[in-house]
Amino acid sequence: METTVIKIVEVLQSEDNVSIQRENKMLKSQILLLEKVIRELENVNMLQKRRIEFLERDQPKIMNTTSENKMSPSYSAAVKINNAKNILIVKPVNSKQTSSVTCQEIKHALNPVELSVEINNVVPRKDGSVMINCKDAKNIEILKSNITNKIGKSYNTVVPKKINPKILIEKVSADDILDRDKFSDNVFSQNRLQKLATTVFPIVRVINKKPNNVNVIVEADPATFKDIIGRENLYIGWRRCRVRESYHVIRCFKCSRYGYFSKECKSLEQCPKCGGNHNFKD
Repeated sequence: METTVIKIVEVLQSEDNVSIQRENKMLKSQILLLEKVIRELENVNMLQKRRIEFLERDQPKIMNTTSENKMSPSYSAAVKINNAKNILIVKPVNSKQTSSVTCQEIKHALNPVELSVEINNVVPRKDGSVMINCKDAKNIEILKSNITNKIGKSYNTVVPKKINPKILIEKVSADDILDRDKFSDNVFSQNRLQKLATTVFPIVRVINKKPNNVNVIVEADPATFKDIIGRENLYIGWRRCRVRESYHVIRCFKCSRYGYFSKECKSLEQCPKCGGNHNFKD
């Protein structure tokens, strides 16, 4: 009898030990995950600080439009700052050419004094091209036409398009976007929005949440964006839908960190779900 009791106690103790070991293992994995989440948040915080420092340095007016409103600018405001610069990108036809050679050839072929162009700076890029930042659009046109005439056979010139801000419209009825061509007209008519020749309002993406509930991302010109975001809601069909600014955060699909793409990543592979050293699909 005593032997049986001792064996039962030993079995129970063994089971308790196994259970404790499992709990310890789970706690350790949870701690590792939390540590990784904390590191990710620190990275995001660092990126936000850099963004604010850049805006404070280059565009103090947007950071402090009034003495009462000192909030950080929205993503669209940051995009407008970037697009406010008049930029010309000069890219060599030879894909193996370095940006330093591109700079030398442009400077050898063109004289900004003779052309009377006002250039803020010239920035080399990784793909062998250079980015020339001029004072205004008129200077860009002068520079572009002269590059085309003198060294156009060896170089292509591109003026980057300005990026319009985007709006997320929440919980739209799927029936209201069946005819996407009429969606814009219907929204403007029902909400009494002013539609001008410069108005832009196409559907960029539809996110299916539920069978009859979708989130709609639309592109908007600055005036329309300001008007709609100020309203906070749009009336679409039989619903009042909340609106907010839509923006995209850059994230690496290899290591799951923020701020750069996987082609620029030098870190080890890391799963965004469990933190393990493997791809998400595995």
